Amino acid sequence: MITNGPFNVIVVGVSFYQAALGKITGMKREMLAQAQIVPEQNNVHDSDAVRIEIEGKKVGYLSRENAFKWRGKMTSEGFSYAVTCPAKIRWDRVYTEEGSYGVWLDIDLTLSDNIPVVNANNNLQDTEFQEFVNRLDGFVFSVGEAHIQDVTYIGMPVNLWIPNKKNPEDVYIYHRSCPARSIGIVPFKYSDTIISHLQSSMNYDARIIELTYTSCKIKCKLFTKEEDERRREQHKASLKKELTKLYKPRIPIKLTIPVKKKKGIKVDNKLTIEFEDSQSYSGPNSYPYQVKFLNQSDDTIGILDNNKSIIQRLLKAYYNSYNFDVKVLGIGGKRIWKGYPLELIITFKIRHFTRAMYP
Repeated sequence: MITNGPFNVIVVGVSFYQAALGKITGMKREMLAQAQIVPEQNNVHDSDAVRIEIEGKKVGYLSRENAFKWRGKMTSEGFSYAVTCPAKIRWDRVYTEEGSYGVWLDIDLTLSDNIPVVNANNNLQDTEFQEFVNRLDGFVFSVGEAHIQDVTYIGMPVNLWIPNKKNPEDVYIYHRSCPARSIGIVPFKYSDTIISHLQSSMNYDARIIELTYTSCKIKCKLFTKEEDERRREQHKASLKKELTKLYKPRIPIKLTIPVKKKKGIKVDNKLTIEFEDSQSYSGPNSYPYQVKFLNQSDDTIGILDNNKSIIQRLLKAYYNSYNFDVKVLGIGGKRIWKGYPLELIITFKIRHFTRAMYP
């Protein structure tokens, strides 16, 4: 039995590379090898992907969390593009009942210090973001040991959520790219104030203002209803020029929205669209409008409120005198985060009368 090294970092995705592992081992049940840890800079599915090679053959990847840690270690310790480490290949039943090859690495993913993320995006030069950071009002707090493997840039908005509404104690911090896992919890000294604000259905603006590979600092500004309405109207005014400029939609829009109930929704059903003010506007990174999808009985079956690019395209088409032909393509059988996934396609037809005026 091979025992050298802790070999405590498992390689994922090895089920796709069993043939390569069979050739590398010569069909032996267990062996030691040297692995190459190679960051995939141009991976279109995951910009943080880190692949593992043995004898020049791809055998799998680091998990998403370990890849994030490894890239942080590369930055903080000045590693080169590819790094070699000991690897153990072993036939076992970790992945399948009948057995298959698994790969474990002997590497240390611990960071010596909290090194700031180098890729801060362009938000550090963004005037509006800097004004937000420099404001004297609001709360600033740090989240240590944060689950931030999916956080990609400074300035990213985060959501605040109370999991126990009957007996609220903690406020969890989420961001859209990782809805199933929180970044962390708001420090206790701020939680009562934020809970009271959220329970009053009032808005806020919370963003990451500093980021390391193991923690982040968040600034949160709570808005009164008057402040929130003023911000919304200012943003809508700034959009006027963009939404009313000449626009001709070239291709249909395919999108998926969540619906709470799938009863009565069938493929090829036609829907109608209504625009209205968003009920969850949270600043320039959000959008002051949302799109409601209605069935033939004028019942709202779903709302699009989290994709400002598509909402803006639809609004621009509307203000350029286009009608919408909305058809159901399909509905998923399993419930997702906010409901069942409803697939739609939207095509455009020109209206032959005076162009609509901006409200």
